[in-house]
Amino acid sequence: MTFKFVAMAALVALPIGAMAEQVFTPERGTSLRSELMNTARPYAESVFGAPVEFVVHDLLVQGDHAYAWLTAQRPGGGQIDLTRAPAAKDIMFGVNDHTDINVFYERSGAGWQVYDWAAFATDVWWQRKDICAGWGDLLEYGCN
Repeated sequence: MTFKFVAMAALVALPIGAMAEQVFTPERGTSLRSELMNTARPYAESVFGAPVEFVVHDLLVQGDHAYAWLTAQRPGGGQIDLTRAPAAKDIMFGVNDHTDINVFYERSGAGWQVYDWAAFATDVWWQRKDICAGWGDLLEYGCN
């Protein structure tokens, strides 16, 4: 009887593990990657001015959660002049004078939305229970 119970428990648990969603990076040119970049763009443009495109350092998706570490630049690779950016008054030049942004996305019925984001981060600002609960598997550091 014990053997049957253990065997049944193993069979029931197997599909759950097999169904766990894998972390992946959407390939360049895919609609998912474009949607994620277009969702982040207004946030970056509010800080750096328009137009921006991104250099992607990390773009990770798992189920209904995604994380991006991006560097904003002008189209064609042009450098952003931070002294002329909308957020120029908030920049501590020499400390956070870069154009990196971190974006946490969540997918809902309306598509991908920005859950939280930050520009100019110099620390692990997302080390919070809500971020670690939803996005911890996507992050190399900060939640483990």
